[in-house]
Amino acid sequence: MKRIKLQIALVALLPMVGIFGISGYVLFKQSSELSLREQLLPLTRLSLNAGEIVHELQKERGMTVSWIKSGHQDALHETVKKQRTVTSSVLGDFVAKVSALEIKDPHLSGEIEEVVQSVQVVPELRIQADTKTVDAGWVVKNYTAKISSLIHLVGLAVESMPSPEVSTELLPFMILVEAKEAGGLERALGAGFLNEFAATGEINVQTYLNYIAKFGAETGFLNEFLTLATDEQNAIYAKYVTGPEVDLALEWRKTIQALPQTLDAKGIEGGAWFAQATKRLNLIQTAANEIVGRAEVAAKAEIAAYERNIMVVSGVMVCALVLCGLVVVWQLKVICGVLRRQSFVISELANGKLDIEVPFQDRADEVGNIARATAIFQSNRKKQVAQEAEAESRRAAESERSQRLEETISRFEQAISSLQRDLSEETQAIERAATSLVGIAAEAEEQGSLASSGSASATVSVQSVASAATELSASIREISRQSSTANQVSAETSGVAEQTDREVSQLAEAAERIGEVVDMIRAIAEQTNLLALNATIEAARAGEAGKGFAVVAAEVKELSQQTAKATDEISAQMSGIQTSTQDAVNAIRSISAKIEEVQGVTAAIAAAVEEQDAATAEISESISRAATGSSEAAQSVENMAGTINHTRQQSEGVNQSVERLGTLSGSLNNAVESFLSDVRKERGIAA
Repeated sequence: MKRIKLQIALVALLPMVGIFGISGYVLFKQSSELSLREQLLPLTRLSLNAGEIVHELQKERGMTVSWIKSGHQDALHETVKKQRTVTSSVLGDFVAKVSALEIKDPHLSGEIEEVVQSVQVVPELRIQADTKTVDAGWVVKNYTAKISSLIHLVGLAVESMPSPEVSTELLPFMILVEAKEAGGLERALGAGFLNEFAATGEINVQTYLNYIAKFGAETGFLNEFLTLATDEQNAIYAKYVTGPEVDLALEWRKTIQALPQTLDAKGIEGGAWFAQATKRLNLIQTAANEIVGRAEVAAKAEIAAYERNIMVVSGVMVCALVLCGLVVVWQLKVICGVLRRQSFVISELANGKLDIEVPFQDRADEVGNIARATAIFQSNRKKQVAQEAEAESRRAAESERSQRLEETISRFEQAISSLQRDLSEETQAIERAATSLVGIAAEAEEQGSLASSGSASATVSVQSVASAATELSASIREISRQSSTANQVSAETSGVAEQTDREVSQLAEAAERIGEVVDMIRAIAEQTNLLALNATIEAARAGEAGKGFAVVAAEVKELSQQTAKATDEISAQMSGIQTSTQDAVNAIRSISAKIEEVQGVTAAIAAAVEEQDAATAEISESISRAATGSSEAAQSVENMAGTINHTRQQSEGVNQSVERLGTLSGSLNNAVESFLSDVRKERGIAA
């Protein structure tokens, strides 16, 4: 049962591992995205700082250019110094924030490091400008390079940001920074152009063209902003970049743009223009700061969303694992309970409790199949037990019948032995009597010959003949008595032979009944084999669960085959027994026939003896009348000689019959012993 629990747990573990793996993958992806956004969130703030530095450097650049073009006036130099202080403060804050960043992307980290190194050169630019050895073009070129690196940093933030929402906020911010850069250059070039016109009254065409180019660049960037920005971003821009200050700056811009045609600056000085343009750019910077602030808010919201997603996925994963665990435990209890119940039922059936109820037979799943197969096994087992009981009953009856047969055989054997002894004794007595009769007949024949040869002297020898006649009469009476005894013994032998014939016939009938029992055993073996075949089929239908039944069915089938084989051997042996029994019956009947012949012979002997007795009486009478004539005596002697010769011949026939009777008695004894030995052997094989 533990292995089944382990297998079910392993099967259930697969979806749990799948849930864990998928959830782990989702958590890994979410965590990776969260980590990336957490790393890039400072980059969003850094973009805001970069925009502020760009704004301050633009003002410092314009003021420095104005200071140089004014001939290095001290008042303007003080203004430049104040701006440098503001710029340095913002720059220091920027460098500190960059140092605190932990960017794992080596390319991005290298780009940021290059930007930091670039802006850290600003103090050297200031020193060069304070030496009054550089012109305005040099200042614009070097400051613009630093500002461009900061704008590039904003572009890096836009490119590196994985979130479309944050990029949507940062891209318009970068465009505004680009527009401010163009506007800052326009502001500086416009101030220089006004100052130069005020000093010379002439239009510097190259300066004017540069001014118009920067104006076009700012206008292009602003138009791009208005196109790419969302409605909220456009609303922010419209909210801040408006009002009289903006209108005045735009009006002065038109005056500067028309100056080559009008040659009238309308009293606008370079410093005033610079200040008014700065107010407008400050408003654009304020709008840009709010837009980049929205990018930071979007980044934080996205980070919070990823954190929520991680919590939700973790919660779902834990709940799914717990639910799977509960389902697994529940299924383990249900399945193991069902299997435990089925195992108990099968164990009870194996222990012989066939009346137990088999549950779950109405289920449509594999458990129901097992239950129904168990019910079939129970039914087959009940039939098998009933058949075994019936077979046991038949075996008991057969055992009882065998016992009775054994007793009958024993009695028959005893009777046969007794009869054989009596027959042997009587046969010997008959043989002795026959031998004696032959001797007497020979002697009588010899005496008859002597009487015939001496008939002439019969008268003289009457006394001797009388004496011989007396002895002959006694011998004839003895022969008569022995013949009667032989006849009686033959009659008794005939009765014993008839009794033996009946008992052997009963034995033949018993052998036939044993053959019927053997046929019944063969039929039972065939039915057992058929049941074993049915059990094998049902075990095959049951699949793995029916392998045990298949083994039992195979053993039952093998036993039935062995029984059939033993039954065939018993049948063959019984056929031999029946043949031997029939031979014994035939032999006994032959003996009976021979005994009847002996009876006929003894009856003839008795008749002959009676005749001899009568002849002897006649001889006695002839002796008394011997004197009447020798011719009658001679004739009587001749008659007596013939009778004696016939008696001798009959005695020899009796002797031969007795010898044949002894031979037949021995054959009967051997046949009976062989029959009894075969019956005992077959009974031992059947047992």
